[in-house]
Amino acid sequence: MEAGYPRAATPKNEKVQYPPSEKLIILNGMSLPRGTDPFALVETYGSPLYVYDAEEIRARYRRLAAAFAATGLVTRAHYAVKANMNAEILKLLRAEGAGADCASPGELRAAARAGFAPADISYTGNFESSDDLAAARDGALYLNLDSLEAFERLRRLGVPETLGFRVNPDEGRGAFAQINTGGELSKFGLSLDEVEAAYSRARAAGVKRFGLHLMPGSCILEAAHFGRAVAQLLERVGPRLRALGLELAYLDMGGGFGVPYRDDENELDVEAAAAGVARAMREACARHALGAPRLLCEPGRYLVATSGSLIARVVATKRRAERRFVGLDAGMTSLMRPALYGARHRFDVFARDAEGRAVAITRRAPSPADLCGPVCESSDFFEREAALPEVAEGDLVVFREAGAYGFVMSSSYNGRPRPPEVLLDAGRTRLIRERQSLEDL
Repeated sequence: MEAGYPRAATPKNEKVQYPPSEKLIILNGMSLPRGTDPFALVETYGSPLYVYDAEEIRARYRRLAAAFAATGLVTRAHYAVKANMNAEILKLLRAEGAGADCASPGELRAAARAGFAPADISYTGNFESSDDLAAARDGALYLNLDSLEAFERLRRLGVPETLGFRVNPDEGRGAFAQINTGGELSKFGLSLDEVEAAYSRARAAGVKRFGLHLMPGSCILEAAHFGRAVAQLLERVGPRLRALGLELAYLDMGGGFGVPYRDDENELDVEAAAAGVARAMREACARHALGAPRLLCEPGRYLVATSGSLIARVVATKRRAERRFVGLDAGMTSLMRPALYGARHRFDVFARDAEGRAVAITRRAPSPADLCGPVCESSDFFEREAALPEVAEGDLVVFREAGAYGFVMSSSYNGRPRPPEVLLDAGRTRLIRERQSLEDL
């Protein structure tokens, strides 16, 4: 334990007050709200530590909801629980009017405990067991099946009156190959050749209302892509449904709304994306007599990624020949994306000045450094040859855009306890998940 930087025990009820008018720290994407001192958070809650900004989540939900409401379609955004399933995040979004999108019985349980009713929940899994399907049938109004085999398992359990199928488009798209959800190599969805059989069997089994699900990709920043994806799928599926005389009760366009992770990326124009989807949907539904389906979408990353930061502490530095290493108390067990995908998270480095205030250190580095964690794996790096200034033990590194696929993908590998989560709201902090203890492990 370094002098002046204690790993504080996580308090159960303690709150820290920050003057909302203070403009100390400005991070691109509002990963930490202005006026937030990361050292105060670490001294109170320990490190590593996840921190979320409630107002950022509310603002992004409201913008997305308004964009789709402006289309004139009957729409609803179902938050993708997989992105961040903390109960307080779920409650916050439910209070804003969001539904919930789930992909497992565990996510269904989390949504139900946060107050979402089955009518507010959509469920789209893959390779579902009979237990998965039983939970989804009872827990979600909008159930989208991934295969003909899943339908046969569900039929033995009893089909609901409303049922949809996820159809795999001819091609997929994702920021990384590992998160591409479409195309012939993807494990997701029905092939186009299976569409007529799936809907015909569902109607014969007693399904009264039909849905269609697609996934346009993952972390997409091009607004026009979403309308193209909807148009392409409806042009392929529409004639098959029309041949069966079926209309759609709902179209679930999936998610894939991206956020910038690099300085050279632009924010997604959600207004243009919503307008493009609405135009494509109206034209294709009219052309193929598919009715006027309700439009669902599944934003996850877009709503919560920019709200979150992972705060980590510099614990050691090392030099080997011309190479410089900076080691943190967070690693791949805290934030998996860099090791899993090769993803990069922007970050800021903070030190204390002579008066004890938090000061952002310039990113102009005398030499590149490898930013790594304490896990005994060669892949435990946040970034190789990062533009890091000279740092000292006790300085803080704040990773941006960590609110989505951060804590939910964490683990206790190497006996490293999962970090706590804190919510910042109206200038106050609230502990929303305690740090995992060694006793828990």
